[in-house]
Amino acid sequence: MHYELHATEVVNRFKEMLSDEALKSVSEEHFSELETLLAAALGVVDSQAKHDFAKRVEALAHELRLKSSNVG
Repeated sequence: MHYELHATEVVNRFKEMLSDEALKSVSEEHFSELETLLAAALGVVDSQAKHDFAKRVEALAHELRLKSSNVG
């Protein structure tokens, strides 16, 4: 999934922001866990956005059906 790629990019950018001392105090396992959490969060946000968009499309389709049945 593309979420993992984005999560990896975010974690890599985060690593660049840390001092050498901070980098030494955080294990690769922790960074890996952070990537997993970020990927999961991105997936949830994407899923919710798609769900919300689908609901809006359904409402618009319903409105269009109502308006088209009133014509004539």
